[in-house]
Amino acid sequence: MDRLKPRILLLANACRPDMGSEPMVGWSAYQALKNEYHVRVLCAGSGKAAILEAENVGQARAKDFRFIPERWRYTGRPIFDKLINWFNIVDFQRKLAHTGREEIETFKPDVIHQVTIATWRVGNPLVGGGIPFVWGPIGGGEELPHGFWKTFSPYSRIFESLRRGSGFLACHDPRVVRTARKADWIFAGNRPTAALVERLRGHGKAVEILPVVAFSEEKLREFLPRPMANGKRQETIEIFSGGYVEARKGMGLALLALARLKARGFVFQYEHGGIGPETVHLRAEIERLGLQDCVQLVDPYRGATYQEKLRKAEIFLFPSLRDNCPISLLEAMGHGCVPVVADHAGPGEIVTEDCGVKIPARQPEGFVEQLTQQLERLFLNPILRQKFRVAARDRILSEFSRPRWLGKVAGAYREILSEPENKKSSW
Repeated sequence: MDRLKPRILLLANACRPDMGSEPMVGWSAYQALKNEYHVRVLCAGSGKAAILEAENVGQARAKDFRFIPERWRYTGRPIFDKLINWFNIVDFQRKLAHTGREEIETFKPDVIHQVTIATWRVGNPLVGGGIPFVWGPIGGGEELPHGFWKTFSPYSRIFESLRRGSGFLACHDPRVVRTARKADWIFAGNRPTAALVERLRGHGKAVEILPVVAFSEEKLREFLPRPMANGKRQETIEIFSGGYVEARKGMGLALLALARLKARGFVFQYEHGGIGPETVHLRAEIERLGLQDCVQLVDPYRGATYQEKLRKAEIFLFPSLRDNCPISLLEAMGHGCVPVVADHAGPGEIVTEDCGVKIPARQPEGFVEQLTQQLERLFLNPILRQKFRVAARDRILSEFSRPRWLGKVAGAYREILSEPENKKSSW
């Protein structure tokens, strides 16, 4: 083993190659680091089968992983599983006090790096022990615009209230504050999260914005350019979106805008691939608005089928009101979909005025009206859609590549390893 390569103990509770969202964050970090560093990953046991399968096709080394059994089993019911997922994150962090220290003794890492994005609300027991600690990219600093609460179902209002309460408690948790202050470097997935950790930290030194995922060269090659538009208006506009179905995703507002467009005679097909606690509520809304013939909520697409859906869609409708750095949005832009997003938190930072449409998120009524106007503008202007498609793809190729992500992380490693106080471990 080449001892000249630094050793990275990667703490990635959510890490698996067969799922999007948080599991893809841990997997993306491992893939980016594994050829440049000696990497040891601590992750949840639920990802073991998928990682072993990835080893069979040369994408992973099973010896790089230590799987920590999850205490709470998932039920298959989205409402309960979201809470169970949080309990498992807390339990994983607690177990690091023992398992993590065992790995420190045997693996002898040069850097400890935690990448599970939800963990800002839970302190890390390994920080401040003399081994440089990198935290992130983390998310969760985004807040829902207050005026939109009235558009939510009772369940979603309760959930958002609980989330806000847990955030308040976390900001006053000594373990969380200690992690923020003792971390040698912090990566945040968006500006609101960066502002949050700077407040916890007491300063903004060594706090940097970093996307939660990085696309490999192989993945970037899948983002093929689309044929040029011929300037003619299409009879039917294909709209797509994907991901967990929650009220914060703004899909209820999108349905109101689409109902107005249908009433004006526009022809479109909108499909969302994903399930979640708001699925039943949204299906009722689709029926109430008379959109059954042009809007569908279907089960999540996987793998090649999902990629093909993105290649065929003209518009990726993602008016999320609270999001970090959504992988589904990044993939859609890479495939040349025109992104239509709320100008708020992560999506508002990812999408620029040159590569998509951003709707200010101030009040629901104005949001729906502007969303309607902007979609109508896109429907009527194929040349504009073509311009946005090219720019969206170019932005992903230039800003969200693995070499760029790795360059930022490697720079942080070099910086903290060069500091004299980090030469020795106190474990």
